[in-house]
Order: sequence, then structure tokens, then C-alpha cells
Amino acid sequence: MASPKSIFDKTIDRAIKQIALYRKLSDVSLKKPDMITDDLSDLIRTALVLGVSALDAYFTNKFVEKLVPYLQKKGPTDGIVDIVNKA
Repeated sequence: MASPKSIFDKTIDRAIKQIALYRKLSDVSLKKPDMITDDLSDLIRTALVLGVSALDAYFTNKFVEKLVPYLQKKGPTDGIVDIVNKA
């Protein structure tokens, strides 16, 4: 199974590539005024969403990676059960 960090790195790399694509297409659109440029900003929005979701997945996966062994070793405490129930 892939580590939370490797999954994050792969996803954030996709976001960075979308930003690079935006820059290339922006340069082309300057040379071709008839090209639709309004939709190009969607690449930046997509990159932002990917970045945020990558970070969210990283923290969630890292938390589970630490929580499961803890629970296996010590069992669920009342505090942890309460936190999970509230979540």
C-alpha cells in the first residue's frame, strides 16, 4: 500500500502540472486573441482543488495510520470513542 506522503506527492504533482499547462496555454492565447481564455482559469481552480484535497487526504491517511496501531495496542478509550462519535 502506498504511503500517505507518496499519495500526496503524486497528487500535488498533478496540480503543479495543471498550473504549468495554464501558463503554456496563457502564452498561446496572447498570440491568438480569438482563443477562449476565460476557461483557462478553470485549470488554476482545478489545481487548487486538487491541492486542498491532497492535503486533506494526507492528514486523514496519516491520522488513520497512527490511530489504528494505537487502538490495536491500547484499545479504544472513552475519550477516543467520544471524539469519534462526535465526528
